[in-house]
Amino acid sequence: MFETVLGPYSVALEAREAQLSVIAGNIANADTPHYQAQSIDFEAAMSRADASAPLRMTTTHSGHLDPTAHGRFNVEYQRPSTGSADGNTVDIHRETTEHAKAVTGYNLALELLQGSSQGLRKAIKGQ
Repeated sequence: MFETVLGPYSVALEAREAQLSVIAGNIANADTPHYQAQSIDFEAAMSRADASAPLRMTTTHSGHLDPTAHGRFNVEYQRPSTGSADGNTVDIHRETTEHAKAVTGYNLALELLQGSSQGLRKAIKGQ
């Protein structure tokens, strides 16, 4: 019962956490030559998400990313908006904007999850 009620919010928290982790990796590697910026599309992750069954990403080459690095969410390489001399595709302005959006989304999902759990507690207590 709890998973049915809290499932979407807990999946949203998990997706935002994975998204923040990827963004942090991009920012940390902003000056690393040939680093390819990555991202998780939150809306796509939520539309495919099923709290009971993780998404599976397959690899076809040993050099591919670890498919379990960010749980059930697909990590994709970003298309660079501008070129750089060292081959790095991180746009620090984009990353800081995406970070702010993801933090706001995380906080919203956390508030919704807390509100749901409070409603359940009241229902259990008969209030």
